[in-house]
Amino acid sequence: MQLSDIKSMYHRHELVEAIVEPSLVANGWIVEFKSENGDIIPLTDFSGHEKCYRNLDIATATAQQVGFPNVRVGEVF
Repeated sequence: MQLSDIKSMYHRHELVEAIVEPSLVANGWIVEFKSENGDIIPLTDFSGHEKCYRNLDIATATAQQVGFPNVRVGEVF
């Protein structure tokens, strides 16, 4: 889902958490959001592909742009 749609969901109080995790398919970080019913919604680009950030700080800042003051950073071990 694109950033503008995610922001709308946040303002309607439909999202409960922002998560930044390492991408499993690319070298970088993806941003996901957890809905109030537990669904995980990935941030996507205009073509519908997961948006991948090369920098953790930029990925975190993008999640914070939505409105979340705190962002969970997940690690894959």
